[in-house]
Amino acid sequence: GPPREQMIKATANRAASEAYAETFFKSNLRYLIEAHRARGQSAILVTQAANPSLVRKEGNDILVGGVHYGEWAVALDVMNEATRSVCLEHPADCHLIDLARELTFDPSDFYDLVHNTPQGARKIGDYLAEKLAPIMRPKAP
Repeated sequence: GPPREQMIKATANRAASEAYAETFFKSNLRYLIEAHRARGQSAILVTQAANPSLVRKEGNDILVGGVHYGEWAVALDVMNEATRSVCLEHPADCHLIDLARELTFDPSDFYDLVHNTPQGARKIGDYLAEKLAPIMRPKAP
């Protein structure tokens, strides 16, 4: 991605995104996990990454390639944190695949903020296949 000095620290109302996550998003995730548990299934939750030339997290700072990405980038970070925390509340019934933290992207893996080029899609597919293999139960004959 671009050097850090070409990016700016995101300015956004993080508290508003966190309030939304607490009020709506986390309860929706818990509902989905419970719906799967009731059917004898596990939920699989995947965090979402963004184009590293437009959004990057360094420590507690969210850096963006333009002021107009700030709110979205902070909201994405809040939703990813909420996804992690809710899934970890239900270790028997939820598998977390932390793509946002674990998979390294290049700007060439994206067409825009979030849509992947064939190269980026292949990277995600290979990563998910590796993560899903130990989760999948063998089908009965």
